Amino acid sequence: MKKQYKVVFQQAKQQQIFAKGQLKSNQILKKYNSIIVTESGTVIKKFKTNGDYVKKGEVIATIANQQKVEGVLNVDENSIGKVKIGQTVFVRLNTHKNKIFKGKISEILSAFDAQSQSFICKIAFDKPFTNSLYGTQLEANILIGKKKNALLIPRNYVGFGNKVNVKGKNENVIITTGIISTEYVEVLGGIDKNTTLLPLKP
Repeated sequence: MKKQYKVVFQQAKQQQIFAKGQLKSNQILKKYNSIIVTESGTVIKKFKTNGDYVKKGEVIATIANQQKVEGVLNVDENSIGKVKIGQTVFVRLNTHKNKIFKGKISEILSAFDAQSQSFICKIAFDKPFTNSLYGTQLEANILIGKKKNALLIPRNYVGFGNKVNVKGKNENVIITTGIISTEYVEVLGGIDKNTTLLPLKP
């Protein structure tokens, strides 16, 4: 009887060791199957659907936080030196072309982006978005300075070499430019407020 008890006890002990090992294996497997989300937000893009095979560490979805939406700008080499952290930015989204959103430069990445051939700057918007459409393209104007009584002309009136077509002149006039935006050019010299400009000749 005593011998039989020892056999049963030994078998129970072995089963306990096996059960602990099985539990540990199941816990490891559970970690492989768990989904970790580091931020709260809304799923805006799914890379996997039901039934797809997923490897450990593979991204299955993109989540965006509507309270932390940021804009990304590509700034060329000639202009990046004028951009500073905290400058005001006026943004027009392709999805909201009739509305201007205000923000500030929150980050300037120091490395030149070879793919876009530009430097990348990030915008923090002053107000959170409602019903955001993520990934849309945008147009932005960065306020790098203020001037009173500046002489501005449409940018499409300025040709190569800063030449403009002046009414009554047989040849184009070269102007001295200041601040240049996507729509306007500041004129420092060459013409004045009384000068009449004509569209450039093809």
